[in-house]
Amino acid sequence: MKQVKAWRDLKYLDDNATSIGSPMCSLVGSMCRERQRGPSQMGKDNCYLFILNQLPAAPEAFRRISWQKWDVVSLIGSNSNAPSNPKPNTNGTDGKEWWQAEELDAGDAPASVSLPLDVWSPLLPHSTGLTEIAIRPCIVSPSIAGDICAPKTTPEEDALKGKWVRVGKDLNIMTGMWWLSIYYRRTRRLDVPLITSLHLLRSNESVSSLPGSEHSWVRASGDLHDGLYPSEDPLYLYYQVKKPLAGIPAGVELEELVTEVDVQYGEAKHLAWGFSKSNIPVVDGRDGSKPRQAVWITYRKGMNSSPKAPPLHFSDDGKFKILQVADLHYSVSRGECRDLDPNDLPPGLLNTNDPCHGDTVTQSLLAQTLAAEKPSLVVFTGDQLNGQTTSWDAQSVLLKAVGEVIAAKIPWALVFGNHDDEDTDLTRSEMMRVAKRMPYAVREMEEGPQWVDGVGNWLVKVKSADASATHLLTLYFLDSHAYSKSGWTFWKSADYDWIKQSQIDWYIEQSALIAPIERPFTPDGAKDLGTVWETRQEDKRLAKPNALMFFHIPLPESYSPADVSGSGETLSYGQQLEENGAPKKNSGFFEKGILASKESEDPTNTKHEVKVVSSCFMLKAHVPSPRSLTFVPAIRSRMDTATLQTFAKESRASGCALEGESRCIKALFWFSFCFLKRLELIWIRKSRVSSGEVFMVPGLAAYPTNRFDRRFRIYEVMDYGETIRTYKRTQDGTITGDTVLEGKGSKGAR
Repeated sequence: MKQVKAWRDLKYLDDNATSIGSPMCSLVGSMCRERQRGPSQMGKDNCYLFILNQLPAAPEAFRRISWQKWDVVSLIGSNSNAPSNPKPNTNGTDGKEWWQAEELDAGDAPASVSLPLDVWSPLLPHSTGLTEIAIRPCIVSPSIAGDICAPKTTPEEDALKGKWVRVGKDLNIMTGMWWLSIYYRRTRRLDVPLITSLHLLRSNESVSSLPGSEHSWVRASGDLHDGLYPSEDPLYLYYQVKKPLAGIPAGVELEELVTEVDVQYGEAKHLAWGFSKSNIPVVDGRDGSKPRQAVWITYRKGMNSSPKAPPLHFSDDGKFKILQVADLHYSVSRGECRDLDPNDLPPGLLNTNDPCHGDTVTQSLLAQTLAAEKPSLVVFTGDQLNGQTTSWDAQSVLLKAVGEVIAAKIPWALVFGNHDDEDTDLTRSEMMRVAKRMPYAVREMEEGPQWVDGVGNWLVKVKSADASATHLLTLYFLDSHAYSKSGWTFWKSADYDWIKQSQIDWYIEQSALIAPIERPFTPDGAKDLGTVWETRQEDKRLAKPNALMFFHIPLPESYSPADVSGSGETLSYGQQLEENGAPKKNSGFFEKGILASKESEDPTNTKHEVKVVSSCFMLKAHVPSPRSLTFVPAIRSRMDTATLQTFAKESRASGCALEGESRCIKALFWFSFCFLKRLELIWIRKSRVSSGEVFMVPGLAAYPTNRFDRRFRIYEVMDYGETIRTYKRTQDGTITGDTVLEGKGSKGAR
């Protein structure tokens, strides 16, 4: 038996398996057309050269067309010994599905031989080794003075060992009196000694304690505690060198070479892919009245390119699950829980007698949720970084934010919030480039077109798992920016920014490019057409796939009255108790973009392409007393005293988490009152912070008697994209707010 697949790599079945792309004959011709001429265009014609290929005719008995693409059909000859129930073919190779096939990312992973040797970029897949390391102090910031404090060198040494390269992280940041940098040399040569290991030793420790020969270890010039305040005993970096590799077969020992050095701050639970951290920190982290964050030297051996996320696809039974995470507000520090009874936490999140560090416990809660839900995709919808002077090393904090998802090997994507690039060392564009190179980041995630305002305007098409790879769901991601550039005064913060006209134009353009499919979708298989026919008798229509949209700051329409169902039910769930957090300017994105994009050109079909708009966002409210909810303006204006007392007992409010570090003082509270409503047939979900309607808080802060348990929002898309269900998973595993937003049973009932 031979199988025929007539979509991408179809081969017509004959004795020689002639390819569909093999022409039986060709016709070459030319044609010239006289162009309409003006006085200055005499004698100019348009000429064309064309080639016509005649393809071999497909045997009619072997050609069958499916509902979406070509069906896979099996042809069993009289001499075949094949089984009577063969497995369906795939678009992959070696028995793999199409989405399991390895894909080359040209441009995303450039050839290592072409990478520059004198530029520090730790996430690039270098395969070249290091020859020398040095530590150098400088009383002037390298960002201003460049490398005036770099180690001395000569042209001969540069030619032999490579030029000095500065690691762009300050070892003395937040802890020293001047700048302290690591320098290294990199070379492509294999006839010089190359570094294979790093180790830190205190001044009272001997190199004899290190593995291997003492003569193989070299002490880097300089003291890692140079300029540290308060001063501490010297700390030295030793590196081990190996004999020249010239003459050794390629690949035998290259993986032993140290190919990159970086610096990471904080707990460093999650490192950049392929990196290891030094045996001890350069600076120990400590809590207390004068806290400081740990500083680690990290290094990578070999290339260790980051694993790529597979193309997003539905499961074989037509499901795709999204876990949404918003407003983590992580800092370089571990965070500090406040006003929290550790006994209220679910088992396993905090060890007995351990201090409660908000970010650390939140990471554990996220890990538990990932294990329970097993999502197809995790979407971070802004404010992964706390900003406000606490996220001064964006890469370290971003690694903390996505680390648990990477460890679970789950594809992930992100958009930015108003705090992500606030008081940190990277711009949004730089942060997006860092994120794209992290493991399991969605391949389509990008900065977006240059003509479109913001960073992170992009979309991804989720496809079927069968051989047709049909586009079944669209996910749009937009940058809602941070603060408007006008209206800032010294007595109040600037207003929130809005979706720009260029983004509206981009969305309309991209939506128009989405091709309609035949819905409901039925996956291709290897069944006989007559059998398939029986399962495809339900009503079908041509329409674009359903779509979801994610950004951070809510649209002004989020506060408009909700739709009313045919039975008179107001389709709004949850409580809106916070102040209006939408931009004061309405750019018209909801009306000109979202409502204008229909799923079909059929005038009788009034449905919109986008079915869910999800934004997540935090707000501060001023409170005279940290224990009193009575004076919260955002609540008091909507509740009487009796309702407030009930709310304080049954609902919960979350307090600031990072005491002494995030500008969260006892007179400021983060509120998380969230709601889900339908407006003009589109579901809008808005929330304020990860502690309430959604997911986590900035650190883990709460009150022991009226806390708001932490929750995650899940979207489960079923029936090959036709049904969209949403629910929340609380920190103790309870499922709440189960609602069908689109598809069968979507009447707004909870």
